[in-house]
Amino acid sequence: MVVYIEYVLLNNLLVTFMLLFCTNVLLKEKNNKKRVLFACVFGAGMALVYPLIGLSGVLNLLLKLLIGFLISVIGYGGKTLKKQFAHYTIYMFLTAMYGGVNLMIYYSIYGDFSCTKTLPLPIIIFSVFVISYFIKQIYKVLYQKKQLSKFLYNIEICENNNKVETTGYLDSGNILCDPKTNLPIIIINHKLFNRLFKDFSPINLLTNQIQNLKNAHYIEVGTVTTNAKMLVFCVDKITLKMPQGNKDICSPVLGLSQNSFKHLCCDVLLNAKLI
Repeated sequence: MVVYIEYVLLNNLLVTFMLLFCTNVLLKEKNNKKRVLFACVFGAGMALVYPLIGLSGVLNLLLKLLIGFLISVIGYGGKTLKKQFAHYTIYMFLTAMYGGVNLMIYYSIYGDFSCTKTLPLPIIIFSVFVISYFIKQIYKVLYQKKQLSKFLYNIEICENNNKVETTGYLDSGNILCDPKTNLPIIIINHKLFNRLFKDFSPINLLTNQIQNLKNAHYIEVGTVTTNAKMLVFCVDKITLKMPQGNKDICSPVLGLSQNSFKHLCCDVLLNAKLI
């Protein structure tokens, strides 16, 4: 029994610390070491007392929610109810995620969900690393989206009474200009091109039959290692929906790219010279 108690204490101290640490990382909050340590000790103590209470059903669920709330309050102590609720919500989500991962590991080892046996401590530690990895990836995605949102604009493209709304990314690296007109080039992907020109056959692009596009021609574009041709053409109008008001650009020059821009969460690369 002594070994079992030590195992439970070590396990819960480790898991509670990991959950609080990941929660604070997602909220971009600094970890208060004393609070986190106290919350870990409280969580480990409740893990020892919990089996002796013997509740079931709804009361058991409510007790778990209450314990999670107290751990969140002790480990974080938010200045406002809104921040505390956000911390508690994320903490409980991570707790559920941790339980799901361990249940999956348990089933893969023992072949059932009875949970009558305990998982070896190395397995517990492994699951902690697995969850931490996924939390890191989630945080990375959320952080990137937050950074990208500063440079994303809602735009409307009009061409022959066809209006298409999409999102454009203000790309400081896009300073392309059409050598023929000296106008800045707004780069779009094939997905948006197909929405704008629904009746335009892909075969026409392959065979360079672009006479149906306004002022269509090819320009040389290249990088340090490669050179290629880009199809550029004009449309009737583009409206940039900016915080200070809408900006209309008549007869803008568009360039068709082979890239999708998925990593930028948009279909358009706006030219830096437009803003």
